[in-house]
Amino acid sequence: MAHKAVRVEPEEFLQEFFHSTNDRRPRWDYNVFKDIEGAKTMTEAQIADKFIIAVNLLNLTPGFKLAGSKNKPDIGEESQQKIDASFFRDGWLPVDNRPNWAEQAVSVEFKKDDTANDPFDDRTNDKVDADAIDCKKVRGQLITYAEKVFEYQHRTALYMLVIIGRRFRSVRWDRSGAIVTRAVDYFERPDLLCEMLWHMAHLTDEQLGTDFTAIRIRRGDADYKRMDAASRPKARDFDHKESDIDELPEYDQEFRYVRTAFLRSLDQTWPRYRLQVPDGNGTRSFLVGKPAFQASGMAGRGTRGYVALDCQSGRFVWLKDAWRAHYDLVETEGSVLETLNKGGVCNVPTLVCHGDILKQDTKTPEWWDKKNRDPATTKQPPSAAPSSAPLDPLTTCPASPATSSVSSAPSSPCMPASHIQPSSHRTAVKRTQSDVEDEEKTATSPEECPLRRHMHYRLVVKEVAMDLTTFKDGQQLLSIIFDCVMAHYEATTKAKIIHRDISGGNILILPRARFDGRTGRKFVKWFGILADWELSKPIYEKPALSRARQPGRTGTWQFMSAAALSDHSKIIGTPDELESFCYVLLYNSVCYLKSNCIDAGSFIELFFDTYTVCKGKYQCGLKKKEAIHTGELVEGEVGGKLRRIRFSSPLDTFFAQALEWFQAHYIVQAYRAEHAPPPAPSTPPQPSVTSPSIQSPRRSKPEEDTYYDMAALAPAAVVPDKVVVKVARKPTADEEENALKVATHAHVLRALYDAIYSDDWRVETDRADGDNVPLDFSPNYEVGPRHGASTATYKRRKLAKTAAAAPYEDEDEEEYRDLYPHWNIVPGANPRTPSRRPNVKHSASAFV
Repeated sequence: MAHKAVRVEPEEFLQEFFHSTNDRRPRWDYNVFKDIEGAKTMTEAQIADKFIIAVNLLNLTPGFKLAGSKNKPDIGEESQQKIDASFFRDGWLPVDNRPNWAEQAVSVEFKKDDTANDPFDDRTNDKVDADAIDCKKVRGQLITYAEKVFEYQHRTALYMLVIIGRRFRSVRWDRSGAIVTRAVDYFERPDLLCEMLWHMAHLTDEQLGTDFTAIRIRRGDADYKRMDAASRPKARDFDHKESDIDELPEYDQEFRYVRTAFLRSLDQTWPRYRLQVPDGNGTRSFLVGKPAFQASGMAGRGTRGYVALDCQSGRFVWLKDAWRAHYDLVETEGSVLETLNKGGVCNVPTLVCHGDILKQDTKTPEWWDKKNRDPATTKQPPSAAPSSAPLDPLTTCPASPATSSVSSAPSSPCMPASHIQPSSHRTAVKRTQSDVEDEEKTATSPEECPLRRHMHYRLVVKEVAMDLTTFKDGQQLLSIIFDCVMAHYEATTKAKIIHRDISGGNILILPRARFDGRTGRKFVKWFGILADWELSKPIYEKPALSRARQPGRTGTWQFMSAAALSDHSKIIGTPDELESFCYVLLYNSVCYLKSNCIDAGSFIELFFDTYTVCKGKYQCGLKKKEAIHTGELVEGEVGGKLRRIRFSSPLDTFFAQALEWFQAHYIVQAYRAEHAPPPAPSTPPQPSVTSPSIQSPRRSKPEEDTYYDMAALAPAAVVPDKVVVKVARKPTADEEENALKVATHAHVLRALYDAIYSDDWRVETDRADGDNVPLDFSPNYEVGPRHGASTATYKRRKLAKTAAAAPYEDEDEEEYRDLYPHWNIVPGANPRTPSRRPNVKHSASAFV
């Protein structure tokens, strides 16, 4: 989150954010902070204790109390984070001296009086974040605390008071960045801090950043009891395992894994909420506990996924809460799903309802505009989709494709892939071709605010899912991939939409009860579901219309095609997506199936995580390039011989065939790129700086009596008459034919189908015992900073097994460089390598 801060004057902050109608602040004839006059020589603990006493004893924040919590973390809090103190409303003041992340209203951090402890810099006008390593560590610490509050609570913003010796700063955090005041000596200007504390205490919870569409459910409430009752196992719950069944489940029957997942979300250390979601012109309520998935990081989408109880139907659904990208031409995921559902696209989540939450957008970009632009040229953030429909009581903006509902037909509960990955969405607004061109030019112009704009958004789908890693064997894994490639095919042909983020987290497993009319057989089968469509784009007939719609670039680094990784301006097409499907298959095969791979951890690291650098940009790693170049999967050399990865199953045939096709595809693309005519210049070529009349003369051959010893040169006879410069060779006819096989879905689908139904599958399972990559696997290469700002120490996390592989985005690159300044991180899109360590609380696989 580095370089995402905007500096304001304390008076501006007070007027804009802490303005209240109560001006009857008591006055004192002495300095209320007199006991902290010598803060420059005090320890952090001494400053904290004296400040807390002054605030509470003099009642500087009526209705609130300041409580310390620097020594003990919350019970059950895995990260063991402890903030120094927090303001609590009187009714919720803790007595255990713990942070109580779910209850605190305003966070407070104390630091010893030292410039090294100040995370921000007031010395220059153009830079707010301090550069010193210690300062960056403190800033990372503050980001972690803000992230923790957002994790436990539903918030639009968080206010934080930072005390550094005798100076204070007020900070407002949201999903775009931070607004921070200049540092002020509160001993010299006690009235200013007292004024801020007084007005802060007279704000409502909503004004303090609480999302009031998320209603807290307390123990003893009717909703609390309803959630407990719904979580209890029912005799009529259906077994989700693949098998023959006597009868098909009825509408109100749930699969057992779904109810189990809801039960696990009712963590006694986690708050429960009733969340409101736009539903046409009204709203719909859902009860949730602990998220099944929660994206890390403060700046960004902050995606959370819940197994939720629908108050209207009494059924379990999947609810996704996120801060979507708020730009023109960026359609919401719900609008995309609505299009896919209406188009009859198979194996995608079924939309229940969705929409923007009120007008809850991030304010930090607006303040960046105020501080960095001429007011006459400042543009307002893009608005929600316009419509003449009646106002939605929840969104207070017109109902549109961004806030709609789709009735769900009775069916068995399934799985949403939308819960896996943080992602951007789009506002459904119909525009003419000229509108598209004009707005996209604006969205990518260099004058745009560097801070991403986000809008609060919720999406509900009918299916509750299982993670891809729960597949039972290689044959079933191929079947799941086949289902999702078919979904991708139908999306591109029926709805003219391309997914653009194929990853292991977006391919899910959905048990479905089926009836075969020909044989009369009833059975449960696991299907693949392709989810998380928020990064998708329409397929334009004219490629020129397909341009960037928001700052930065998104995708899942580990599964992106070699071409997309090496060309950040590339328009993603079907060959790229098919290549990504193959990488998802390869990753899960190496991790979870039996093979001859000696060191799965190192292979995964080299193939999926590493990268190269060219002209200051991260590009495809050498191992992935090697596989494409040679058409083979090679682990390494053993005894001087190449060790090719083998699974001793039809997977070997599929990978060999697919790699042959992709190898040919890249050969053809390289040849065409090299022989393509140069683009026409937009302006006439400029004359040479050096005119022909004054150009340097050609260097003449030296005389034999040169001062060099000419005997050192090889005889002229060994030099060829003409040195041939290597160019991309012309593809053979077979290569041209093979390249066409990944231009569309047909041949990949056929190859998957043939592998699934091959007679070469062994009777015994090929699933490995556990994970082939040990939990304590230690990376061999510094791939790049890990995601998040939780600590200032480095341990690169392995790729997550769950929804886990986070998309890589330019927006967080500076945060990495900020927290880890000892790395020479080059500008450009950086890979993220989230953890592969299983985490029950965030794992979709925990549903089973």
